[in-house]
Amino acid sequence: MAAETPGILRCRVLWPGRGTSPLEDACISMSRGRITSVTKGSGWRVPFAMPSFIDAHCHVFWTGFSRIHMDLSPCRSAGELLSLVGSGRATGRVLRGEGWDDSTWHDGRLPTLEEMDSAAGGRAVFLRRVCGHAALVSSAAISMLEREGALSGPAGVRITEGPVLHFDEIVPPGRSELLEAFGKARDLAFAEGVTGLRTLDSAAKCSVLSSIANAGLRVSMAVWAEDMSLPEGLSERFPDGLWGIKIFLDGGIGAETAAMSSPFEDGSHGPLLYSDEQLADLLSGASRAGLRVAAHAIGGAALRQLDRVCAGLEAQPAPAVTVEHAEELQADWPGRWDRGRHAFSMQPNFVRRWQGDGGLYDIRLGSSRAAALNPFRLPVASGFELGFGSDGMPFGPLWGIPGAVEHRGGTGLDLSQALGAYTAGSAIVAGFPELAAPISAGRPADLVVLSADPFEVGVREVKVVATIIEGEVVWGDPGILEEG
Repeated sequence: MAAETPGILRCRVLWPGRGTSPLEDACISMSRGRITSVTKGSGWRVPFAMPSFIDAHCHVFWTGFSRIHMDLSPCRSAGELLSLVGSGRATGRVLRGEGWDDSTWHDGRLPTLEEMDSAAGGRAVFLRRVCGHAALVSSAAISMLEREGALSGPAGVRITEGPVLHFDEIVPPGRSELLEAFGKARDLAFAEGVTGLRTLDSAAKCSVLSSIANAGLRVSMAVWAEDMSLPEGLSERFPDGLWGIKIFLDGGIGAETAAMSSPFEDGSHGPLLYSDEQLADLLSGASRAGLRVAAHAIGGAALRQLDRVCAGLEAQPAPAVTVEHAEELQADWPGRWDRGRHAFSMQPNFVRRWQGDGGLYDIRLGSSRAAALNPFRLPVASGFELGFGSDGMPFGPLWGIPGAVEHRGGTGLDLSQALGAYTAGSAIVAGFPELAAPISAGRPADLVVLSADPFEVGVREVKVVATIIEGEVVWGDPGILEEG
């Protein structure tokens, strides 16, 4: 989608996190999708430009679904949620909603199954929690899941993990709905200054994504290992944009299914989802197939298992591993992590949303344990590659970055490091190494234009003015580019 007409951007420009200084006035010339020159100039026309953001961890279809299905994020009580269910309209066999977060509710009480059934009026209802690891369902939806063999025992209004993560395969949306969801997600990405992302999703959705031509947005994919036997034929099945495989070692903190070092405040404990032997087999299979691994490991027990099993593969095929989330990383630091094999993908959006005083993490874990989560400084200080992603909670780098620089646990990053993690670091982690290069001749012309210098006014005060992919303004005012 390279712009046909050469363009010039006169701006203040920054290359974050790689040791170069901002140019107060710069002229960036672009042609055929590439930067052709960067020179000092005068009379800049836009306040601030920098490399575009890359979201190194998201779920592109879930992001789109949140803009198609019932939006439950404004709900502040079970009653408000039930009211939306009562008035909602199903687009298919199931009435679906996205984004409820009980940590923001007045009392945190979930509806009962009887209340849900009354509001649903006999309909199948599936309401996914914002984290994607839990959902609220009606009896009709439970019956549907039971018929498909997706539930192994009695279920109530709240279900977790497997049937939630795979609901879109159990009750698949149509291709047109998936394409609409992708379009919504792409538009949101452009509005947030994101030109590339790594989506972690099911084999079925990735098959659809592989077939989308001229998508505009740069996308790499990690396919859930739980969906298939590894490794035969995987690269041939997803020839375009395949990044690797995703392995869930544990669940999530919000759903109380993460394998933490010690129990949650209510005494529950999330399990490890694989034995050491099963995990070793998956990692070895990925290595033989030449695939990288995205290992979802939130709790300390899951991180220790990944560390232990990776170390035991020294004499066997060992894949490159991106440790996803690593929220309780301090519990296994420094461990035996290897800079030659491991990178980290972490989420500052989680910190801003849930790690403040009295937030979800305080509720689930207690204040002292909560403050120690998401220690971004640990991998950076030890020379590991760190990329940031949103996980869609919510989507948006500028929203999330304050979580990295204002970390109450004292293990956050400075602004330059945080911007670097959401640009160069995430480009490497997501599989777009060209976008990890400085703004210089030869680099792809992917840029984001901000309303002000975040080092002068603070990152909370800036907004995206324009997003540029390969020299073309895909969001914002095309007039910011002069014809060159």
